[in-house]
Amino acid sequence: MAILTIMQAVLGKLAGDEIKAWLPTLTRRTLDLAISRLPEGERKRYLEEWQAHLMEIPGEFSRFIYSVDQVRAALAMAAIQRGASRSSVAHTLGRYVATRQRDIASRVNMTIVFVVWLDLARLAGCEPLSRFTFARRARYPHLYQIVRLSEDGARSPEGSGECPLWLSCLVHISVGLQILSWRWIRSANRKLLEP
Repeated sequence: MAILTIMQAVLGKLAGDEIKAWLPTLTRRTLDLAISRLPEGERKRYLEEWQAHLMEIPGEFSRFIYSVDQVRAALAMAAIQRGASRSSVAHTLGRYVATRQRDIASRVNMTIVFVVWLDLARLAGCEPLSRFTFARRARYPHLYQIVRLSEDGARSPEGSGECPLWLSCLVHISVGLQILSWRWIRSANRKLLEP
């Protein structure tokens, strides 16, 4: 049993020494790999900068971890450089999708205004070409209702001629959809204006 413990200690020490001897070579090669991933004009500058920073880091293993992280950084920097030189397919596709979203949202908005609201007003008893507005219900203030307006634009007295509750629910849903479609249009416009 004592012989196995001694052999384990000796082999562990040999393996540790071997890894420690190879770490500077692995660090240098990993940093060279990172430099090779950069654009041609940036390589010399970053090689000097990264080597100077590498010499400030104590410990061979920490230096190796730093060089591995520089590979990730070099790949990210190269991707940014490629993206700046030409518009990516993802960006072009994103602008196309945002344009289609805006078109769909504007059509939903107009459908709600011209079809749903006019039909809901007819269901509430408004005559063709009569004037109406949307207002909160007195009994259920979180719901909208259709209120008929007189010729001079005045509202009917509170509580008189309230539309049925099911119709108020439909009106509330249509107003919510209209607000949602406007927000959708604004967000699509924002996406289109992004560089």
